[in-house]
Formats: sequence, structure tokens, C-alpha cells
Amino acid sequence: MKKLFLMPVIVVLFSALILGGSIECATAGKVIKIGVQADASGPCASCGSKQLQGFTDYVKYQNEVLGGIKGIPVKAYADDMKYKIPLAMDIYERQKSEGVLMHSIACSGAQIACMPRYDKDKIASISFNFGLEQICPPRSVFWPNCGYGDSVGGFIDWALKKWTKNRPMRVAFIFPDCSYGWATLQIMPYLEHRGVQVVAKEIVTWKAATTITPLTRIKAKDPDYIFPCYPIGNAMAIILKDAATLGIPASKFVGMIYTLHGPGIKMAGPAAEGAYGVSYHKMPGDYNEAPGVKMMIDWYKKVHGTGFTGMEASYVSGWIIGMMDCKVIEKTLDKVAYKDLNGEAIMKYGFPQMKNIDSGALYGPITWDPDGGSLGRIGSRQVCVQQVVDGKMKTVTDWLTTPIMLEKSFITIDGKTVKIKK
Repeated sequence: MKKLFLMPVIVVLFSALILGGSIECATAGKVIKIGVQADASGPCASCGSKQLQGFTDYVKYQNEVLGGIKGIPVKAYADDMKYKIPLAMDIYERQKSEGVLMHSIACSGAQIACMPRYDKDKIASISFNFGLEQICPPRSVFWPNCGYGDSVGGFIDWALKKWTKNRPMRVAFIFPDCSYGWATLQIMPYLEHRGVQVVAKEIVTWKAATTITPLTRIKAKDPDYIFPCYPIGNAMAIILKDAATLGIPASKFVGMIYTLHGPGIKMAGPAAEGAYGVSYHKMPGDYNEAPGVKMMIDWYKKVHGTGFTGMEASYVSGWIIGMMDCKVIEKTLDKVAYKDLNGEAIMKYGFPQMKNIDSGALYGPITWDPDGGSLGRIGSRQVCVQQVVDGKMKTVTDWLTTPIMLEKSFITIDGKTVKIKK
């Protein structure tokens, strides 16, 4: 297995000055600029602030340890979009005017709104968000991992292998009325294919002070698993506490990426014990076995002077996108001179070379193929199942390959393509 990003550069090729969310540095007038924005002060601030921090921490690592990209310093533009789509559009235009080569937004609605501009401006985006609208039809957005619904399918495949009851499995969904929430339900045709019954779908805002009423309706349907899909921990905490009040076991709940993590578990307290989560990455308790994750944790301690606690999924997503931005630009510079480096060159020369990219087991190997249609936009099909044990998330499976939902079909874990019945 190749070890990428793990060896320090012996000769320091430049000096860097950290100013807020950006890295200011210059070597012979050359600099590589990349942009990111997330909600650092709005309703998803607990998540978005960590996404920005993970991204800028990785860029700092790229500069200070790896010597930039081929000796050229990287400048990260990291902005707070306050969970407001018009502001996100303005930030994109400003970052574009500064010369960013790649751009990412940690907000599904804002990412989708920016896609026509990405296409026009020929700027690629490695996404924090994973709804089919971003890759079907294939455009300028690439995912480092599979979609929200795909991860539900990965859990279902794992659960069905252990299924012993003489009846179909029953599941329920509880989610906010937003693109993030609805994206989870894109797995519905695959669940039908596997003979799984969806017995309840409850729309509940992430700002709800109580979820007793929708959970009461869900309980009456007696599902085997319940899938909440929320980007912030306090929403999951309220759901788990209310479920405990109603006598619904936590082990019936399966949180998606960003849904079940440190702060949410802490807020839920004993009510979280036994709850499951599906993740694109490994957890702190697994880090001794994953060199890329250990590297991240060691760097976090060096930069921040504290241990790595809470919001793991959000921080890791920012870190991995920073890493992949840098890697795809490095691949592009294998083919073109710095003077010819632009978004179009990255799409033409960078992404086609992204084959089985190893993040040190932080994620599954990532491969992209710009000529491979929507499927070529999905970097990794691997997830792992985790569970709250003694108040902490512990990984309970090895990497699992997920099914993949596309616009008019889905691909099973054994590679078969099944058309969606209309």
C-alpha cells in the first residue's frame, strides 16, 4: 500500500504566515489557491466550524510538512457562509476573483446552487455533501465517498446478513425537509429490491425541541431500524432522549454521516448507548491501526495543543477534502506547467490520474474518472458501521462496500446494474 502525505519534506522550501483562515506565503511569486466555505456561525455552526478547521489544518500540514505542492505554497480561503445560500454565492464569486482553482461548500443547497457557476467557470469541486443532484448528470462535482442513501444501503446489506426473523425487515426514516434530509431517501428503490419495508417517513425540523409525536407514530409501526439524517448532534440527542422516554431502544437507531458523533453522544448521555452510525472514516479508538488517521491526530495536537475530541466526522471531512484538493492539483502539475494550471487543466489532467489514492486508511481508496459518467464522480464505495459503546463511537465492522444509487438505476455490491422501476 502506498503511503501518501506521511513523510515530511527534508528541505523547507518556503516560510508560511498563518492569518485567520488563510495561509499567506510566496515562493518566486507562485501560489496555489483553493477555496472552501461552511456554516461557522449559523444553525449548523458546530459542524461547519470543524469542517473549516479540518480543511485549513490539512493545508497547513501540506505547507509546513510536505513543502506545499511541488514546492509551491498553498493558500486556503476559508469563509463562513452562515448557512445562507445568497451569501454562499457571493463568497464563491469573491473566492473565484481571488483565483481559487477548486472550491467546496459544506451545505447541500448552496453547493447545488453554485453548480451552474462551476460549469461556466470550469472550476471543479470535491463535495462535503452527497445528494444525487450533484452527480446526475455528471458535471463539475466529485464525491470523496458514496452518497447518504448509499450508506443506508451499506448498513442494510450488513444487517440482512445477520437477519433471522421470518418476515421482511422494517425500517423508518426521520429527517429534516432539506436537500440533505431527502438525499437519504434516494436509497428507496434499493430497499425495495432487497425486500425491506419502509413503514414510516417523518419530516422533523432539526430545530425541534421535542420529537415525541413523530417518534410515537414511528413506534406504532414497529420498525427494526430507524434512520435519522441530521447534520448536527443536538438534533440526534433530542431524538435519542425522546426515544428513551418512549421505550424505543437506542440500538434501533442508525445515524448517518455527521448525525452521530462526539457532541451528540455527549448531549444524549445514556440514551445514546447502543445506537449505530455509518461512517466514511474510522474513529479515534481505531486510530492506532490507521497511519493516515494517526498522522491527522498527531498534527491536530501539535497545532491546537489539545487532544482530538468531538465532531470527528466534520473535522475529518474537511481534512480529507483539503488533502484531495492538494493531491489532484499535484497530479495536474505532473502534466502541465504552473503557468497552465487552471480548473480546466485539473479536470482534464488531474482527476483522471486519481486512481486508488491512499489516505492512510482514513478513508477507503479513492478513485475518480471524469469520463466515467456519474459513477466516475464517486471516489469510494466503502463505509464502516460504528456503535456507541461506553459513551464513545467504536467501529464494529471492517470496510463495507455499498450499493450505489444513480438517477435511473442502482449498482449492487456485486456490481450488477438494476434499472429503477417507474
